[in-house]
Amino acid sequence: TDDPLQLAWQCLDLARRIFEREDTKQMYKDDVVNYKVMLSDAYSNLGDINLRNEMFDQAVSDYQSCLECREEVCKKDDRMLLEVYHAIAIAHTMNSKPDKQAFLDHFRKAVEVCELRIAALKKMVAAEDNAPPPEGSSLAAQPRARSEKELGDIELILVDLKERIESEEIEDEREAEMA
Repeated sequence: TDDPLQLAWQCLDLARRIFEREDTKQMYKDDVVNYKVMLSDAYSNLGDINLRNEMFDQAVSDYQSCLECREEVCKKDDRMLLEVYHAIAIAHTMNSKPDKQAFLDHFRKAVEVCELRIAALKKMVAAEDNAPPPEGSSLAAQPRARSEKELGDIELILVDLKERIESEEIEDEREAEMA
C-alpha cells in the first residue's frame, strides 16, 4: 500500500507485537520503566492513527492499553498521564454513540493530573533554580524560568479542561430539563 498512514500503523503494530513478546519483556526486565514507556508510546501512536482513521472504538482500546502501561510507571503528576486521559476523552466524544460519562471521567482525571502538576510546579517556582522537585513528583530539577513557563502552560490546559467539563454538564442539564 502507498498510504503513509497505513504504513505507519503497520510499523507501530509490529513494534507493539515485538514489545509484547515474552523474550522482549525478558530483555527489558532490568529496565521495566523504559520498556513500559516505549510500549505505551506504541499504543498511543496506534490510538492516534485509529482516531484519525475514525476507528474510535479501536482508538479508545489502544489509549486504554497505553494508560495501563503508564499508570504502572508514571507518577500521578506526569504529563504522559495527562496526555492519555485527554486522548481517551476525545476518542469517546468522537464515537458514533458518544460515551459522555467516560468523556467526563477522563477529563476529570486529566484535571487531577494538572492540579497535582501545578502544585509541584508552584513549589519549584518558589524554590531556587535547579532545586530538587517535590517528593512524589515526576518533575526534574530545572531552572525557575522553565518551571514558570510550564506552570503557565498547565494552568491554561487546566482552564480549558474545566471549561469543557462545565460545557458538557450544562448541556446535560439542558437536555434533562427538556425531557
